[in-house]
Amino acid sequence: MSVSDYGAFNALYAMIILIITPLPILEMTIAKIIVGLKGERIPLKKIEIFFFKKILRWSFFFWCIGAIACPWLKSYFHLESGLAVYFVMCQMGLLLLLPSLTGILQGLTLYTTLCVVWCLLNLGRILAGGLLIVLYGRFSVLGAHATMFFGLILSFALSFVILERQIGREKNNYYESQNLLKLRKKFRGEFSGTFPVLALYYITIAFLLNVNIVIARHYLALEDAGLYAVAAIIGRIAYYLPGILVSVLFSETAGQASRNTILKLGLVAGLASGLFGLICWFWPELLIDLLIGEKYAGAASALRIIAPGMSFLAVANLFFIYFLGREHYTFLYTFIPCSILVVVLILLKFHTTSLEIATGMTGGAFGCLLLALVFWRMEVV
Repeated sequence: MSVSDYGAFNALYAMIILIITPLPILEMTIAKIIVGLKGERIPLKKIEIFFFKKILRWSFFFWCIGAIACPWLKSYFHLESGLAVYFVMCQMGLLLLLPSLTGILQGLTLYTTLCVVWCLLNLGRILAGGLLIVLYGRFSVLGAHATMFFGLILSFALSFVILERQIGREKNNYYESQNLLKLRKKFRGEFSGTFPVLALYYITIAFLLNVNIVIARHYLALEDAGLYAVAAIIGRIAYYLPGILVSVLFSETAGQASRNTILKLGLVAGLASGLFGLICWFWPELLIDLLIGEKYAGAASALRIIAPGMSFLAVANLFFIYFLGREHYTFLYTFIPCSILVVVLILLKFHTTSLEIATGMTGGAFGCLLLALVFWRMEVV
């Protein structure tokens, strides 16, 4: 894939990520509802249809908005054809529907099947990508998104087949009642409670992680936008590197963890993320060559700036998740406006070069870390 096409692909992919950010929360919420319904004698088939119908409406709504906005998106991303945008809309439609099935699988504790479903999403992309390379010798923007669509089809199909088998096993068992009143009440209760707050937070974080790639694609030369996308994607490793530590240890200690425990987790997360940031600073060309390819070596200067910013955001995220786990949401009233302000400043002023965009995002990430520490210190949570 050329540098320009790589930038276009990642700009569209960043847009998908921004829209589907609440999906993991949606999946966990559906799983929580399913667990709470155990023993209620509601037919599994009716539960599946109920969630599918609810989410289908949301999916169709977003798809219609995307279809209407297609000409504008084509112009904004400097694409020669709008076909790739329509293809992206189809992906989002399936992605939005997938939690209606995977959430039930998680609630039924079919964890092995759930892992296979999500693995198929990436395995399908690899298989389809290999086939395209064999047939055509290269990727286009449309071809790259086609591989993602193939992986989605595999995941969706497996989820549906497994659930149908589960329904067949339990049809003659204990599911008898046709009353869905309790299901509706639980649905309304969960989705009017913590879900909006969690979704708002994760959307804001996804906004900070992905909007810079979209901005770069619009304002920079196509070659520069492609190089910036490379730097942003590699730099994100610094953000996701302590993710396992945060998710595993925090999930075990959020309810009863002392402030010292969380502070230690923050230091370990910062150390893991910071070490990767140092590698990006001293050997960016080598890292780019190993991970993506020598022809993208021009992204080194932007990577030096982006990686430290992702380290700052990784540590800030740990503290913010701690606040959310304690159901202390006051920080959102400052965090969300400040995040929006950073992006607005970049849109209005600091978008002439890739280094300006990278510096603006890193400055915003550092501000998030300072904000987290202020709330931590003052205990205004």
